[in-house]
Amino acid sequence: MLCGKLPPSGKEVLQRGIEEIAQNPSAVDEH
Repeated sequence: MLCGKLPPSGKEVLQRGIEEIAQNPSAVDEH
């Protein structure tokens, strides 16, 4: 898993991104 290689701050950013995607599934198309 990439999460194991990311620093703590990276995990927080990744988690926030996952939460945003969970709230806005349509946002995935933009990326």
